[in-house]
Amino acid sequence: MQSSAEHGYAQVRKSTASGREVEIQLLTKIAAEMANADPSTPEGFRELVTAVHRNMEMWTALIVDLLQEENKIDQTLKVGLLKLGQFSLVHSRKVVCRQAEPEVLISINRQIAAGLKAQAQNNAEAA
Repeated sequence: MQSSAEHGYAQVRKSTASGREVEIQLLTKIAAEMANADPSTPEGFRELVTAVHRNMEMWTALIVDLLQEENKIDQTLKVGLLKLGQFSLVHSRKVVCRQAEPEVLISINRQIAAGLKAQAQNNAEAA
C-alpha cells in the first residue's frame, strides 16, 4: 500500500514537466519544516515529528524509485543515495525518540536539493 507522501509524490511527478523540480521542492520544503519546528515546546515537537515523518515517507518513496529496474541512474550514485536514504530513515527515528537532533537531516535534504538544482541548470545551459 502506498503512503500518502508516496502517492502525492507520484501524482505530482506525473503532472509536471520535471520530476527533478518536484524533488527539489519537496526536499527544500521538508527541510524548512524541520528547521522551523521548535522541539523545546510540545507544539513545536509535534511539528518536528510531523516534518520528520514526511521526511521518512519521502525517503521511502525515493528508495523505492531507486530500486525500480527502469531507474537508469548511475550505479555509483544510486548506491550512495540508497545509503543516504537508509541513514536518513535511521536518524529520523532517533530524532522522533529525542535521541538525536534534526540538523543532519536538514543538511542532507538541502545539499541534495542544491545538487539537483545545479545539475538542472547545467543541463539547461547545455541544451
